Amino acid sequence: TDNPLEKGIDVMLRVGSIQKMICCRGCGIPMQTHDPNNVGYVPFPNYLKKWSMKLHRRLLCSRCLELDRGLLRPVVRETLGPSAEEGAERLSDRFKANVVPAEVLERQLASIKNRRCFVVYLIDICDINGSFLRNIRKIVGQNPVMVIGTKADLLPPRTDKAKVVQWLSMFVKKQGLRCVDVALVSSTTGAGVRNASWSLVKARQGLDVFVIGAANAGKSSFITKLMEDLEWRYPSGNVETVERPLISSTP
Repeated sequence: TDNPLEKGIDVMLRVGSIQKMICCRGCGIPMQTHDPNNVGYVPFPNYLKKWSMKLHRRLLCSRCLELDRGLLRPVVRETLGPSAEEGAERLSDRFKANVVPAEVLERQLASIKNRRCFVVYLIDICDINGSFLRNIRKIVGQNPVMVIGTKADLLPPRTDKAKVVQWLSMFVKKQGLRCVDVALVSSTTGAGVRNASWSLVKARQGLDVFVIGAANAGKSSFITKLMEDLEWRYPSGNVETVERPLISSTP
């Protein structure tokens, strides 16, 4: 098949193979130049221009480019609710093949439990029920997990953050998730990021780190702040050369 999603998904699940492909630096999907209505599309002249400048590995696909410009574009089809199928059909008709089915995303996430790694799980502290992934234990497997509550700056000014962390610890424990640490951060103000970064560095013990969370949980913003802290912490570690994730200005 010439479908870049079907073609690329199996390759993306193979450890190390992603480095051999030209992928969008925003979402990581393999790039393609022949189908503007499918994922990973970039106009061929744009790709050729970047290739001649040896910048083709820094390209954004058309969807990520639109997100970067502030436009709202979905990526995962919702599968909940009695009218899910009807809603998915309408969404697919509107956005064509740019909508990635949830089952494809599940296949990608399945690679986490099949490898030894350290998982950082982000939860929107202002929307616990909405941002908590019900199948999180199935996703992470036996890997160690650090839970981080994001958007702490949106809590009321006099909120006792220590009690919020304590409550979040109890919440995830009741959900059957065993974690090595729980932290509270704000990627907007930077509050708590340094402590979370230090805990992550100590707990990972050399393992690869996967940052996961529901849509709009603040993954890209947290990773950006984390990289800034690591750049400060390890000035000779070439952290500044690592590409930062794309942060959409829309929810």
